[in-house]
Amino acid sequence: MAKFRVNTNSLTIAHYILLFLVTGVCIAIVAWIMISRHNATPTNNISKNITHISGNTPCVKRTIETVNKLWEYNPRAVPTKYWDIAMNYMNQPITTTTYGICEDVAYVCHPGQTMRECNPCAVPNARTYAQSMHITDSIQSNCNSGN
Repeated sequence: MAKFRVNTNSLTIAHYILLFLVTGVCIAIVAWIMISRHNATPTNNISKNITHISGNTPCVKRTIETVNKLWEYNPRAVPTKYWDIAMNYMNQPITTTTYGICEDVAYVCHPGQTMRECNPCAVPNARTYAQSMHITDSIQSNCNSGN
């Protein structure tokens, strides 16, 4: 067998280093172009109908406490609107496969199923979601003057 002799000198090492650098820069440019095209929409187009609430005013604290007590001790007095929100949350069809864990039990929800069918925590999650909507609406209607 013939032995192949590889001549490695500083010039060929420099060529390899230059090749790797140019390749890295090209990959970075392509990635930057792909990312900039994907994020073409500006991120500062925040909806104007969002109400920012400070949770440390007396009115907000009082309203949160009142709504929480209503849901805890007198759920029949909760307006129908919020029970409908909870039911819609539980019965809305799932569009993407969802993996989760509820009380140390893993579950998978597939497209077409509803949360109620596959998520063991669907009922408490829906109730919490509706309760938070109730709190938000109550704060917006009761504490709009900031007191």
